[in-house]
Amino acid sequence: MYLRCYTQQNPKDWYKLLPWANYWYNTTFQSVIGMTPYKAAFAQDPPPIIKYEPQSADNPMMQHQL
Repeated sequence: MYLRCYTQQNPKDWYKLLPWANYWYNTTFQSVIGMTPYKAAFAQDPPPIIKYEPQSADNPMMQHQL
């Protein structure tokens, strides 16, 4: 549903959201297994998303990617 909503607005860019859709699915609690798929696969909670704060000394390519 997440990708479908985005695709209606941006039909050529939907593939850019696949990593986020994958992260969302794998870190969402699943009642059938009683945990997240990430925890079921790796026996630990997923790493948190850390907010990136640009620094003047950062590599420009890294700034662009983050």
